[in-house]
Amino acid sequence: MGEKEQNSGYCIFKRSCITCSHKNDKICTGYGDRTDNLGYTYMMPIEEAIEMFPEGCGDWGFSIDSIMED
Repeated sequence: MGEKEQNSGYCIFKRSCITCSHKNDKICTGYGDRTDNLGYTYMMPIEEAIEMFPEGCGDWGFSIDSIMED
């Protein structure tokens, strides 16, 4: 069911590319700043984005749809 942490009976979803509203099957559709060349994350391979941003980038936004897909 996606990445999550348990805390006092509440389910808190971890901030990451996996839970982001800009996640597509194979690419990132967000506009965060990359750490390698400071370009946008838009069209970046999602596997590369997950590695570069273990806690999501500056354009991260929660997506319940991403959670439901996992």
